[in-house]
This record gives sequence, C-alpha cells and structure tokens, in this order.
Amino acid sequence: MELNELKHKSLQFELSGVDEEQGIFEGYASVFGVLDSDGDIVDRGAFTKTIAEGMAKDGATILALHNDRLLPVGKTLELREDDIGLYIKGYISPTSMGKDVRILVRDRVLKELSIGYMVKRYTVRADARHLEEIELLEISVVTWAANSSAKISGYKGGVATGSSISELLAEGRELIARLQELGVDTPDDGAELIEIND
Repeated sequence: MELNELKHKSLQFELSGVDEEQGIFEGYASVFGVLDSDGDIVDRGAFTKTIAEGMAKDGATILALHNDRLLPVGKTLELREDDIGLYIKGYISPTSMGKDVRILVRDRVLKELSIGYMVKRYTVRADARHLEEIELLEISVVTWAANSSAKISGYKGGVATGSSISELLAEGRELIARLQELGVDTPDDGAELIEIND
C-alpha cells in the first residue's frame, strides 16, 4: 500500500433516516474494526485529523459513484467519529443528477457509501492492514461495497422499522463473535448496547 495514493473504500451503510423531499440522509461512511474485502481494517481515530483540519466545518463533497469530481451531487452537513465509525448526515442537492440519486437512495438501489481517501499512516499486523490515519477527500453513494458490515435498514417515513433493528442487532452479535474469534478486542459498550436493546 502506498501512502498518499488515492484509494476508494465502499460499504453498505446503515440508513437511519431519509428525507427525499429535503435530500437529507444519515449513515456511516466507514465502520471501525471490521476487516473489509480489500484486507484493511479502519482503526478508531483514523479520521480525527482530517475532521479537525476543517472537513467537519466545510463538509465533505458527496459524489455519485465516484464520478465527476467537478460536478458533486451534495455535501455532508455533519461529519464525526463515534464508537461505530465515521457518521455522516448528508445533503443531496436538487440538481437533475441529485434528484436521480435521491430516488435511487429512497428505492434502495444505491444503498452503499464509499470514501475517496489517502492513507497517511498504517501498520501491518497479523490479521490485516490497519489504517490509522486517513485523509478524507470525498464520499460517494455507490452500488458495490468493500465492507458489507453495515446494511441499510428498512425505513417507514424515514424511521427504521422494529424488525430491521432486530436484524441489525443479530448481525451485530454475529460480527462481535467473529471479531472475538479473530482475537480482536471488541468494545464492552457495544456488547452492552446490544443487551440493552434486546
């Protein structure tokens, strides 16, 4: 892996709210501690510096399918790290392309996010390459994912349905079990969260 080389990493995102009329959606552009199909694990704190350097204030550019960096379809309204990963609240502009993207997100045709980034620091460990510092360049709504750990839940009026939350909790339990089998430390608060929501 070369440092400062443009890379793209995709994952299915947990869609916690969609407002097609306003073009606003929420989800995770990256999830920490999960081995993706590229053989990478994004470590907690990997986006701290890029967010501090103005990405949170100015907003990351949102593209459709990593296409046409000169014609973005929106920007992030909120960008922050939490215990799960890189949380975003995004806005898709009401341009002709933006309207198409809004409909495709609503219809769950485009249900994954991908980040365009440069790796600034990483280490190779027995399990994978651990990305420790990433410079975020853009976020795209895409078709295919490198990291399938987070999926769009169903929505009804923009709110996840109860059955989809149960499914997500079951998947979370499976993910924690797989990570523990690999010897990866899992946060205690995540396990407690799953127990609380049962």
